[in-house]
Amino acid sequence: MLYQSLKMAFASIRTSKMRSFLTMLGIIIGVFSLVVLVSIVHGATGSITDEISGLGTLGLDAEIFDTKGKPDLTIDDLNTIQGLESVDEISPAYRFQGKLRSGHESKNSYQVIGAAPSYYRIKEQKLLYGRYIKSPDMENHLPVAVVNETVIREILRIPHPAEAVGQSILLNGNKYEIIGVLEDNELYSAYGQTLYEMHIPFTNAIRLPSNTSRGISEFCFTAVNNEMGVAKDEVGTWLEERFGKADECFYINNNQEYLESMQEVTGILSLVMGGVAAISLLVGGIGIMNIMLVSVTERTREIGIRKAIGATRGVILTQFLLESLTVSLVGCMIGVLLSGGALHIANMLQNSLHLKLVPSIVVIAMLFSSGIGLIFGAYPANKAARMKPIDALRYTG
Repeated sequence: MLYQSLKMAFASIRTSKMRSFLTMLGIIIGVFSLVVLVSIVHGATGSITDEISGLGTLGLDAEIFDTKGKPDLTIDDLNTIQGLESVDEISPAYRFQGKLRSGHESKNSYQVIGAAPSYYRIKEQKLLYGRYIKSPDMENHLPVAVVNETVIREILRIPHPAEAVGQSILLNGNKYEIIGVLEDNELYSAYGQTLYEMHIPFTNAIRLPSNTSRGISEFCFTAVNNEMGVAKDEVGTWLEERFGKADECFYINNNQEYLESMQEVTGILSLVMGGVAAISLLVGGIGIMNIMLVSVTERTREIGIRKAIGATRGVILTQFLLESLTVSLVGCMIGVLLSGGALHIANMLQNSLHLKLVPSIVVIAMLFSSGIGLIFGAYPANKAARMKPIDALRYTG
């Protein structure tokens, strides 16, 4: 019986193809909007998450910008901070802008970081070739450097980064041997920006003329059991006791907090966009109910004949509900196919988008469309089922 009702539902749709399509149009637009908008937000969230993760989400960065006349931090101070209950690993850092030169190519402003071996574990920076800076490099003040792909490509003009290991490069006129090549930072690449990055041993960087205090004003650290909030508070308390209030003397940056905030914002944005698209689906549901009422009126005599030969109220109710549900689901499937095509075209036009259909959203769209088909088809179906055979047979239109 159910199969027969479903067969009649499809037959009814085929009989009035244009009207059926126009009835589906609201559902098609609603599903298309829902899937595309949420997929865009989901794709953007994934890209931003990957980019922020590329900065290192396991570590926290601290910088002292005003010592209030008190001595800068020393290695002994960092050892004391590492001894705090919530701190796992720590590394000093010293950033400055320098002039990079190799042959006839030069760059006047690029980022140089004085780094320790633990810096790379904390920052999760991916090494493509060679090795990181090690303890002997620091202890012996060796003139070695780790650079990123951009430096290899734009300054050294070497086609393959692996060939750069062992080559020389000039930093502010001083010769350094390249011992490693880092992967470019995706956050800068995604926005079309260029980051020239070079790392030298921290003990070399701290002795440069630009660091007049010879102290440590920047460091990064990780938290025990990844409890970043606890570590941030404990280190912040230690620094406040040493220098003063956080906003006035130092700051501690937690990329994980940025990541969580971004995910929260994009989650809300997904709900808002999904809600807007859901309104389109509701409008489509009203269109379905309107056309189903027209269909019930047009088929009044048919309903009367079927009841006269034994069709029950349940059979009539099921048939019209299935017709409404079929229209809604077919519209939903068309909307999903169109949205998939739109996302594919968008990816072809812009490779960095990485948009794709989100299975959970497709399932939600199907369930929501089914609900709309049943809810908005219930009144017309009930109206058809409650018709009295004698009144339906007398109907002349």
